[in-house]
Amino acid sequence: MSSPQASFNNAALPPKEEGVVRFATWNLGSAAPGYHGRGLADATQWLIDNDVDICVMQETDRFSKKSGYEDFPVYMEMKTGFYAFFGAASIERPHEPGRPRREYGNMILSRYPLIDTHKILLSEGPHEPSKQDAPAWGQDKRVLVAAKINIGGKDVMIGGTHLSNTTSWTNDESPVIREYQAKNLIHHMEKLAGPSLPMIVGGDLNCPGDSTEMAPLRHILSCPTDKIGPTWPLDYTKPVQTMVTSLDHIFTRAATAVRVYKRAYEHITDHAVVVADLRL
Repeated sequence: MSSPQASFNNAALPPKEEGVVRFATWNLGSAAPGYHGRGLADATQWLIDNDVDICVMQETDRFSKKSGYEDFPVYMEMKTGFYAFFGAASIERPHEPGRPRREYGNMILSRYPLIDTHKILLSEGPHEPSKQDAPAWGQDKRVLVAAKINIGGKDVMIGGTHLSNTTSWTNDESPVIREYQAKNLIHHMEKLAGPSLPMIVGGDLNCPGDSTEMAPLRHILSCPTDKIGPTWPLDYTKPVQTMVTSLDHIFTRAATAVRVYKRAYEHITDHAVVVADLRL
């Protein structure tokens, strides 16, 4: 099946067609002060202005010095009126005395109420690489955040994740780890969704959507963004942006992509936002 036509410029997204759900995935890079200090506010406003219904986000923060001690879920719920679910992949000591512990992980922001929410550690599940293939397995804590929502009377299972990156381990080991994380991800999503519920999964996969290690997802789901092109890195210090790697993707079951979009704003984060207009 051919991919839907993609749009790559930085213009506002066109209005949604009737009956379409606008789903986005965006690595916020902690919306750090390095991105002109307004990354979180600008990202939130962009989602509002472009009528996004659901966004799964990676590298989201609670109480980090780098992001001005902002509580991302609370901030974005308050500004959008949406529902947020945050799942910490790591919890650190407070960055300053008297501050709460810093939490860092993935988040779902949804226009629709979250009926049921789950945070699942992807190093736990039925699929585990051999110690010979991936001796560092389990050391890099990657999580899946998942929730059931109801859209127009239809239950839908959505998920967001951030898989291990190549620089965490040796180049030979990281694809093995991502493959097994993908196997665990689809195992848990199928368990939550059952055989019939539509599924939408987005995230920073740290590899192209059509890569070998993503075969477990492609066996069950479609990837309408596999031709979206490079989504990383953006660098606000450079006058010309050259994204080189396709990392951010959306996978679906029982949901057809009408259009897919990519938008790049180097003052917000180092990843482009990837969007799919989906018809259930």
